Amino acid sequence: PTTYVRKFRERSRERFLSPAERRRLEEVLRRGEALSPGSPGNIDWGIAAAIRLLALTGMRRSEVLGLEWSMVDTRLRCIRLPDSKTGQRVVPLGTPVLRLLEKLEQRREPLCPYVIYSRNRTPLHATTIGKSWQRIRDLAGLAKVRLHDLRHSAASDAIMSGVPLAVVGKILGHSQPQTTARYAHISDSALAQAVERMSLSIAACGEPGGSKG
Repeated sequence: PTTYVRKFRERSRERFLSPAERRRLEEVLRRGEALSPGSPGNIDWGIAAAIRLLALTGMRRSEVLGLEWSMVDTRLRCIRLPDSKTGQRVVPLGTPVLRLLEKLEQRREPLCPYVIYSRNRTPLHATTIGKSWQRIRDLAGLAKVRLHDLRHSAASDAIMSGVPLAVVGKILGHSQPQTTARYAHISDSALAQAVERMSLSIAACGEPGGSKG
């Protein structure tokens, strides 16, 4: 009887990094970068930079690896992706990303258009960063966390900071609102926390010793 029962597709697994996990990841990257190139445990500067950009911007891996300096506008604090998955889009840049780009500009090669590049001045291959990520995540205690989960984490952080779902979808380059809707439960949680803070603040005004005004 179960032969013709349609199996429902499992909801795609979503994984968001906690602040503690982000700190562990950054510590692993810093330790690895500090080691001499070619030595055991060394993390290539390009690999570390790509991971940081993924975590800070929510960009796709292909977008980070193919990023060119001509797409970066530090004056207007944005990256203009001319041919992303959903067409042209603008990625706003926060101060931490601008600082990272300032450091990367010191490595800029005159004849190389890419922000992150390999030894032969070509873009890093997706397989290369994928293999490195497996080692890095294990060192950081992030078992089963995928590179793509850094994008999910950036989205969840934005929503928890109060950024509306529609704006997050535009930043991530989602073509369909349904794609961003997966983060709706995070939005509800952020709203609940905001209401709790507001109600506690209001209640404190009416309590003995509470603020007046």
